[in-house]
Amino acid sequence: MPSGVNHLLFPLFALGIVVTGLVLIAVLSPLAEKLGLLDFPDDRKRHGEPVPMVGGISIYLVLLAAALTFPLPSKVSWLLASVTLIVIIGFLDDIYGLGVRLRIGSQILAAMVMVIGSDVWLVDLGFIQLSENLWALGIALTVFSVVGLVNAFNMSDGIDGLSSGYALVAVGGIVFAQWLTGGFRYLEWLSVFGASVFAFWLVNMSLTPLKRVFLGDSGSMLLGFVIAWILIEFSQSGVASINPMAALWVVAFPVIDTVSVIISRLHRRQSPFRADRHHLHHLLVDSGKSPRASLWILMSSALFFAALGILITHELGAVASLSAYLMLVITVTIVHIRFMPSLLEGPNTWRKQ
Repeated sequence: MPSGVNHLLFPLFALGIVVTGLVLIAVLSPLAEKLGLLDFPDDRKRHGEPVPMVGGISIYLVLLAAALTFPLPSKVSWLLASVTLIVIIGFLDDIYGLGVRLRIGSQILAAMVMVIGSDVWLVDLGFIQLSENLWALGIALTVFSVVGLVNAFNMSDGIDGLSSGYALVAVGGIVFAQWLTGGFRYLEWLSVFGASVFAFWLVNMSLTPLKRVFLGDSGSMLLGFVIAWILIEFSQSGVASINPMAALWVVAFPVIDTVSVIISRLHRRQSPFRADRHHLHHLLVDSGKSPRASLWILMSSALFFAALGILITHELGAVASLSAYLMLVITVTIVHIRFMPSLLEGPNTWRKQ
């Protein structure tokens, strides 16, 4: 954890990280065509021209630069080693389009590297504690959770600003949850991550003079992996500062959207890995909302439910929090199964425009 940042200089520290991220994006964007890192429009992707996919690499390089600048706890070193594997696989997937099995296999490997290196895995689920002789179950749940969140962020990367927006909501939720418990940990490193994501978000949303860029699979998988391990470390280590159920609410929207889409695909007897336009952001756009309006609806909803869920957990306990979470999962899943067909067949769908 970088400990030399004076609180009075903290805004300048964060601004410096944002500027560093913007500079990296400006440098990497012209290289995208040479590296083959361009996202071309197709039936599902509606951007008008090829867009460089260098957002994830820029975030990774900011994290790496911070790691080389500040003294690192061993757990952060292991996290960067695991993230490096995630970024490499994502980079290759962006260029060559790797198969699902290879991507999932590499994510499992990266998660196992982190489990072994950090010696931290899921033991406290908030509403139940796993006994010591169930360590294998805890590790399996950990790997499943990490891989699930990696793919949840990857699947949410469907409109500008959404996957990175969910990441910013998660960072804000983590800070809020820690504030309620009164124990801040890894705050400077969390700020480095959040500021680097914010730099990409500004460019992706065309809020800077720089040409728009995308995260790419390397970026969206990086976001999911880093956030997963921040939540596990903060909720499971010996000095836990976040309730495990509060951690689940921090990433509620990307997780619930992914779960409901997979259930919906299985309900239609389709592969859960089949790409389509059935995510919440697609449904909003295909029902007539603009991508920008859809983004603000989803980000504000994610922020609201993250704050609400954290407060429920803090005030009413983990069981009440779990009950509310399951109700939200069921509600969103019903929307997907019952109302998705009418949305896709309505007069404002993209297929009929």
